[in-house]
Amino acid sequence: MKEFRGEPKTNPGQRFDGYYADHYRVRLEPSTLPEAQRHYGDSSVEIQVASVLMHAWSEVAHDLVYKPLSGVVSRDELNILDGLNGIVLSGEVFLERLQAAIEARVSRTGSTFSNQYELAAFLYDQLRTSIPTTAEAEPVMGRVDILFRLLQAAELDRPDRLLPHLRDLDAETEQRPLAEQVVDRILAEKPELYDQYIEMRRTASSRPRGGGQRGISPSLDHVAGFLQKWIVLERELRPKVSDGMKG
Repeated sequence: MKEFRGEPKTNPGQRFDGYYADHYRVRLEPSTLPEAQRHYGDSSVEIQVASVLMHAWSEVAHDLVYKPLSGVVSRDELNILDGLNGIVLSGEVFLERLQAAIEARVSRTGSTFSNQYELAAFLYDQLRTSIPTTAEAEPVMGRVDILFRLLQAAELDRPDRLLPHLRDLDAETEQRPLAEQVVDRILAEKPELYDQYIEMRRTASSRPRGGGQRGISPSLDHVAGFLQKWIVLERELRPKVSDGMKG
């Protein structure tokens, strides 16, 4: 981690700090790349992480200050740009407070998840706080949109009702995404929802998803066959595992 002082203020009347972001310089591990792409491992890549608001402001500021199309930028224009920067910084503060307020509301007993994003935030917080792990990798969430619909069908779309199904989750979400782990538990308890779940998957798979490669996904027939056997297995093993732990 390195900290750098901000660029000197070019406008004497500037009150705000201007562009702010976290910059990361990264390299790709050559051993993880296909042979034809190994040469990219010698390159350093900079990733700038900023809010959407700050990115929008920086685009305007860059085009106005560094690429003026009609002469030198006036003092009045710089002051307006500075004022907009202040609004953006205030907006970021309010967005952070809004996120905290949403998380607090969702965690209250009796409230329901309004959408899959509230559910994802709740699951993320539960996993990070309840499972001790030294891994720095972010948990793989999986198809939270399908889980959200299943929770509605099972009448478990409330934090207090969902919490009992989140105990002892597997931290290795690379192998079993978080949403899929919860789905397994719900179907093991409520196998009558199995057909509805398959239909949810079928409906979701028919909708295009950005960046997805549907060709590598398992067919629904294979998924259905696997889930039928998995539910039976889990219902048989869970009491035995519980008794073994008590012993």
